[in-house]
Amino acid sequence: MDVERAIRRSVGPAEEIGYQKARWWRNLNRVMCLVGIVVLGVVIALVVIGTKLPSSR
Repeated sequence: MDVERAIRRSVGPAEEIGYQKARWWRNLNRVMCLVGIVVLGVVIALVVIGTKLPSSR
């Protein structure tokens, strides 16, 4: 019984740390996804604007 309690105590914090790390990466992934969408939108807007402008040649 004492061994089981010791294992639970030592594994508990490790699981919590793992959960927090995974949570941090998930949040970072969400933010980077939004950043990627914004960058993609800017690139598309610049392409559209570039094709609509008259050529200066």
